[in-house]
Amino acid sequence: MQTINHRPNLGIVGFGEKSTCQGVSKILISQLGEHLQNEFDIHIYGCRKEGIDETANSVVKRFYLPGNLNQVQSLGHKIRTMARLLRTSDLVLALGTKNSFYLPFFRLFPKKKVIVYLDSVQSNNKESGFFKRWWSKFSEKIAVRFADKIISEHQSIDQYLRKVYSVETEVIPMGGDHMIQEAISGSVFSFPDKPYALGLVNETSIAQTEMLLKALSNIKRYHMVLLGKWNATQAMSDLRDRYGAENSIHLVDDESMKASLSAIKKGAALYLHHHDKDSTHPILLEEMSMGKPVLALDTPINREITHNHALYYSDEETLIDHIENRDDYQLEDVGEEMHHIIEQDRSWRQIMRSFDKVLMEVYQTALAPKKEEKEEKKILLLEEGKVAQVKNPELQTSK
Repeated sequence: MQTINHRPNLGIVGFGEKSTCQGVSKILISQLGEHLQNEFDIHIYGCRKEGIDETANSVVKRFYLPGNLNQVQSLGHKIRTMARLLRTSDLVLALGTKNSFYLPFFRLFPKKKVIVYLDSVQSNNKESGFFKRWWSKFSEKIAVRFADKIISEHQSIDQYLRKVYSVETEVIPMGGDHMIQEAISGSVFSFPDKPYALGLVNETSIAQTEMLLKALSNIKRYHMVLLGKWNATQAMSDLRDRYGAENSIHLVDDESMKASLSAIKKGAALYLHHHDKDSTHPILLEEMSMGKPVLALDTPINREITHNHALYYSDEETLIDHIENRDDYQLEDVGEEMHHIIEQDRSWRQIMRSFDKVLMEVYQTALAPKKEEKEEKKILLLEEGKVAQVKNPELQTSK
């Protein structure tokens, strides 16, 4: 990787509450710290201190400001974070576009560069209220307009930004092989009669979740372990009460099982990805990295991530058919394809090389003098040369 005499200070900020300590962001920050610690001094800002494992990556320094991110203090917290970033950071990596209203201020400081990382397009969320959709769209416009570089997590985001804003992005996907490096031991679920399949459900898609549960109640081949936020809404609680009594369906709250999630993922015989958002969920990549056969909801983003080599369903009949009628050899072939995709295209080592290249290129633009400054200096030197010739005729070339 490229090295320079002065290690740039890379400040990482999450625009959403707790976004630098959850899901994709947490994994990404950990990998940046592990692979780029010799190239950058890495600090993360704006993440509340409670519940954070500070020993997970000692090379990433955390900076906390007082205040509750979920209360009125949130705005003041963000302003103080911006002031701190302007004072200390050479580069800012912004995770997402939420509350990106202060990005224009960075243009007042030409040597401060901002890279925006997008793993989803929030303005496409039709389930939010009018104001939330408007604010998401406004924040998106600000981020696209004032970022020095945008990194898209997948091609769909890049295509969307090209179409809507005529902006090109750098596509760098999420990695998945961090699960292979983990020392995972123990067994959480051990069913004597048959193996279990692991599934992920989204609490905002109640109709699809209900369709999934209805289909799974007819499955005989596997026990089904479904991760979700079953206490998040009344609708989710109702589904849990209705289907949780099924002998072969086990509805698990992912928040209460955080400490055991790695073992749960490793023990599954098949992974069922019932996720319809335009983002890459880490658990899909993690199951792929361990060679699990993937049965995914048929969406463009799920097909993109799995390179069209997984099994796909869009209705109850197709779902049941894939689970009950695919033999073990077919499922094993799908699992091998999934592992191959991670190995070839989504290893963190190669992804971090791409991050290093983009971050360094943006940083170098801050060091290089602007074209206008170069031209002005050139003109000034020419003028000084002419004055010197007038004052010293012997410098003029004799004809």
